[in-house]
Amino acid sequence: MYSASEDRKLDLDMLDVHDNARIHYKRVNEETGKEVEWKDIVKGFKKGDSYIVLDKEDLHSIRR
Repeated sequence: MYSASEDRKLDLDMLDVHDNARIHYKRVNEETGKEVEWKDIVKGFKKGDSYIVLDKEDLHSIRR
């Protein structure tokens, strides 16, 4: 038996604005090992081998 509904939750990751590397809760770039400041963090989701970065306007339009 299968569910008739589909999960539509968008799972976003925190990314370093400089190279789109994923950031952990300690805000450390997993490529360089260096801490990333909040001002340099963007959000995006992984598609294939790269990330699609969303800006504030994108996130605002999703919430409507």
